[in-house]
Amino acid sequence: MSRRQSELEGRLDDMLSRIAMETQEIKELEQQLTDGQILANEVLQRDLEGIISGLQEYLRGLRDQARRSQQQVDSLQAENQSLQLHLEDSQRHCRQLEDRARTHTQDMSVQQEELSVLRTEAHALRDRQVESSRQQEELEVELQQLREELARQVTLGQLERGALLAAVDKEKQSTEIRECQLQATIDTLQDEKSSLQQITLRLQAQLDQTRTQYTETRDHLDQTRLQLDRFTAAMLDPQEVQSGPDDLDEDKYRYHYYNFIFQQDLAPAQTARSTKTWFDVHAITVLDWPANSPDLNPTENLWGILKRKMRGTRPNNKEELTASIKEIWASITPRQCHVASRQ
Repeated sequence: MSRRQSELEGRLDDMLSRIAMETQEIKELEQQLTDGQILANEVLQRDLEGIISGLQEYLRGLRDQARRSQQQVDSLQAENQSLQLHLEDSQRHCRQLEDRARTHTQDMSVQQEELSVLRTEAHALRDRQVESSRQQEELEVELQQLREELARQVTLGQLERGALLAAVDKEKQSTEIRECQLQATIDTLQDEKSSLQQITLRLQAQLDQTRTQYTETRDHLDQTRLQLDRFTAAMLDPQEVQSGPDDLDEDKYRYHYYNFIFQQDLAPAQTARSTKTWFDVHAITVLDWPANSPDLNPTENLWGILKRKMRGTRPNNKEELTASIKEIWASITPRQCHVASRQ
């Protein structure tokens, strides 16, 4: 099929080359002929062009036929390859069957050898059984001797048991004596405990008396402080002193005795009208605090450092949380507080 295709392609190439040569000759003749001849040659050229187009269509048909033939060849080759693969698989399967047959034959021979060995072993076992029966008789004689020895050992064991029971009775008597001694010691300790309880009760009475004295002293101190606050208020506002000592606002002038300036930030709860009124009523000076100012209170900086370091921990319960806070609090240095206050 491929040789025929090559022959057809060669013939087509020859025809196309001849047509090209004839076309070239026609072009050369057109340059030499007159107008009438040129018209005749044009008709001839159109005929030739029709012939050429027909040959080209025939050539395309031949090429399509060759392509289909090539496809058939390819499909046949593929089938041939698949058949060859199937043949190889069949041959391989046959070889495997032959190998299995040889292996089975070898196994049969090995089994026959094992059977002969088993027969030999059976004869040997019969001989051993006879020997075992003789040994069994000897063992029975030895067993009788062992029974007699066991009887003697049991008698000795009973004697030793009696001795051990006597030793146990003696140890029991000594244990009872020790228990009596321990009971006497316990009674002595109980007596000491009762005496200690009496001492504790006396100390408790003394403690209650001391607490009572402490309470009376504290009340006396509060009265003295109240009188001192009244005296201070009299020095600050003589008009209220003239109105009478009983009319003084003790809570209002309580803080005059302490000369201080109160500092706080601009939190909503601290800048409320009620808070400012309370400070004015009690005559407390509050430090002016601008908005968006850094914290001057070092405790705030400490809480900030602690909060940032706690973000890296993952406590699972309250105890782990408390331990983490204590550990981080102990690791904060004064320099860290100083740096945080300057940021």
